[in-house]
Order: sequence, then C-alpha cells, then structure tokens
Amino acid sequence: MKTVTQLEENLKSLEFKLTPEQVKRLDEASKPAEIPFPNSFVSNYDRFIGKNIEVPRKFEAISTSCNFGRINL
Repeated sequence: MKTVTQLEENLKSLEFKLTPEQVKRLDEASKPAEIPFPNSFVSNYDRFIGKNIEVPRKFEAISTSCNFGRINL
C-alpha cells in the first residue's frame, strides 16, 4: 500500500460477507476428491501395518492420535 486510499479500500474488503449458502457451495466445490498424502497414508496404517506394531517413543504423539501400534517403553 502506498496511499491512504489504498489502505481504506483494503480495509473495506474485510466487510465482505458470504451467505451460508455461498459458503456451502464453496465448501462443496473445494472438497478434494480424495484425502491427500500424508493423511491418506496415515488412515491406512491399520490395513498395511496393523495395530500390534511397536512404535518408538518419539512417534508417540502420532501413534496415539491415529490409534495404532504399541509404544516402546
């Protein structure tokens, strides 16, 4: 921004509102056809690896949040 007028115009853009119907249409249009990597990979851990694997402690957060594996003590 170089001028006060540009600043004012930019601030006016914050007043822009979408109706719930418009938001719904945008959400539907932007929904991915498939879950992108790495989420698609993580959601398939059980099928590829199984729940009975031992997971190093440094991966404890992801293994507990994704509900797979046992934590090495």
